[in-house]
Amino acid sequence: MSKKILVVEDNGDMREIMQVYLGGSGFEVILAGDGSEGLAVATRERPDVIVTDASMPKLNGIEMIEQLRGRPEFTKVPIIIVTGVSSEMQDEAKAAGADRVLVKPTAPSALLAEINELIGAGLRNQYPY
Repeated sequence: MSKKILVVEDNGDMREIMQVYLGGSGFEVILAGDGSEGLAVATRERPDVIVTDASMPKLNGIEMIEQLRGRPEFTKVPIIIVTGVSSEMQDEAKAAGADRVLVKPTAPSALLAEINELIGAGLRNQYPY
């Protein structure tokens, strides 16, 4: 059974890229368009790992992480946050409970490496980039 990844990203093109890349690498990918939707999907789907953007409407990535980490069922779920902003935001993400902070632009292969390290999936990268 493949590992389930929740991708929370407000940019539709980025969601699609991550879905194709991670899905092609053997993961089951579920998507959410903002932090509020991400909370609902995480609760319903129980992903093995969560990848979220930092800056999103309704509920940003840091706020979403804080809410997830406040629930017992999400204390050990690996969370990766991707941000294009300051080191202060990176510190906030770590304080909120992010396991990894990646700075944009991030190559899909770098994201996949972080996911594999966090969950020990050992899935083969099928894409050369």
